[in-house]
Amino acid sequence: MSKQEEAGKKFCAGNEAFVDENFDQAIQCYTEAIEICTDNADYYLKRCNAYIKKEDFSDAVKDADMSIKLNKMDVRPYQRKGFALFSLKQYKEALKAYEDALKIDENNEQIKLWIRKCEAEINLSEKGGCTKNKTNIGLSRLHKSHENTSKAVHSDINTKTQQQPALTSKIKHDWYQTETHIVITVLIKNLNRDDVNTEFTANTLSFSAKLSSGSEYNLELDLAHPIVPEESLTRVLSTKAEIKLKKVEGIRWSSLETDNESQFANIKSESIKTSEDAVHKYPTSRHLYTDWDQLAKEVQEEEKKENSEGDAALNALFKQIYADGSDEVKRAMNKSFQESGGTVLSTNWAEIKKETVEVKPPDCMEYKKYEY
Repeated sequence: MSKQEEAGKKFCAGNEAFVDENFDQAIQCYTEAIEICTDNADYYLKRCNAYIKKEDFSDAVKDADMSIKLNKMDVRPYQRKGFALFSLKQYKEALKAYEDALKIDENNEQIKLWIRKCEAEINLSEKGGCTKNKTNIGLSRLHKSHENTSKAVHSDINTKTQQQPALTSKIKHDWYQTETHIVITVLIKNLNRDDVNTEFTANTLSFSAKLSSGSEYNLELDLAHPIVPEESLTRVLSTKAEIKLKKVEGIRWSSLETDNESQFANIKSESIKTSEDAVHKYPTSRHLYTDWDQLAKEVQEEEKKENSEGDAALNALFKQIYADGSDEVKRAMNKSFQESGGTVLSTNWAEIKKETVEVKPPDCMEYKKYEY
């Protein structure tokens, strides 16, 4: 086994742990993969994502920088870096990361949204936040002109500013799939529909919701397979938010996020050479692959090579004659077989068409008509 294949297996093990939300194990596996193969940008990117899930944002920034160094044209590490820096309240640095991302993908609405968030936070910090009798609201330079006016919320002079309470528990999300859709459930109760925002692209999902505590929940995913944004939607229910993604292809997803399945494909292409038109390789969480087209061909070849004996061989011969015969041959075979009670089978239509075919039982046997 080559070092690249060994690193790939470690990476796949990390992806499986990531899907199971065992982020410590995932980080360990990604680290082992990186120690074997130090120049793979995806390894650093995926470990960065695991660090973000654990809210270890400083290490996430380091891995994002390494991924950028190895692949400057991938927009994802810039986005991960921006999110980690934003979480560290380093808003100017986060803004720079998102602006770099926008240079690569200038039509990405999700990146533009985060740029507005960064600029609003920077604007707010420059205004000094809360004073005794007013609260400044941060604004982005990307907002429309009518939004670029100063806003103040007046409060009673004796009212003290209180900090927002921290979440008592982590918000969970889960997913399942049908033949046509991926359904993601985010377990948040009593959401206001106006406080929920979902953005779909062909390969990404960005979901945000303002919580009753005043804080904000965000879910960003690089999807394993393409979706149809126009046919995807979000429903807000009393106990959860339900995100329904329309699949482009009716295949089974083995994971929700992209790196897991793309890496499986890379390992397979290195170890087994397959034809470009082999399409029946279904996603799986196993490390072994089955080429169903090749298996079907092998079964057919084995069937052709089997040496049938006795009645089986004779029946196979008759079937082949009938399949390859002309219309007259088929008529002759049908007429002779039916009229003779299965005792005669002829392919000569010129002879058989003249009269009814008589029953001709085998030697030493007598034909008797069955009486009710």
